[in-house]
Amino acid sequence: MASKLICLKVQYAAPPGVASEFVVPLAAKIRKQHPGIQIEVLSGVELLNLARGEADLSLRTGKPTDPDLVCLDEISSTMRIYASSDYASNLPSKPDIGDLDWIGWAEHSGDQSYNRELAALIPDFKLAFASDDFSVQILACKAGLGAMILPHGLHRHTSLRELHELEIDTWPEMTGTLYLVCHKRHRHLPKVQLVIDFITRKFELLRSER
Repeated sequence: MASKLICLKVQYAAPPGVASEFVVPLAAKIRKQHPGIQIEVLSGVELLNLARGEADLSLRTGKPTDPDLVCLDEISSTMRIYASSDYASNLPSKPDIGDLDWIGWAEHSGDQSYNRELAALIPDFKLAFASDDFSVQILACKAGLGAMILPHGLHRHTSLRELHELEIDTWPEMTGTLYLVCHKRHRHLPKVQLVIDFITRKFELLRSER
């Protein structure tokens, strides 16, 4: 029987891609077992201040340096190239990274690190399609506008499965890490611990499937 917890709200912050492809499916499982839990997801490209109570938990792509923040768990995934099947079917038999039309974050928005990585690998690099909204980037990729860099572990378990992984010989090995972060004064709150337990179990499942 599902446990009843009355009016307990857990807020957690996550980058847009993580929020839509990781947090939402997990929230559905949490709510099924604990219908009294209210989950508020604060999705954006800026870090929220956990010390000021802007969120209870945070999923971040960078490890915290503040001594009051506790890194509870982390998961790493190789970063691969994905595109729609239609787009992939029109590529050369052995494409190079320079042959691809790239989709990514608009300037001054989101994580620019992969834009910089691509610029270092591709002469005169320019994005073919850019947006400040991750969901728009995904729609563009599914529509065949180009290719995206996405975490391999996330791709296997979400709506991104319909995208096709491209095998590119000139693509260097890249790894992305996601950190589960909490302020130390929130660490043992029962409502927060409940959500932490779900996330750590999901992380453990993803690690076991590598």
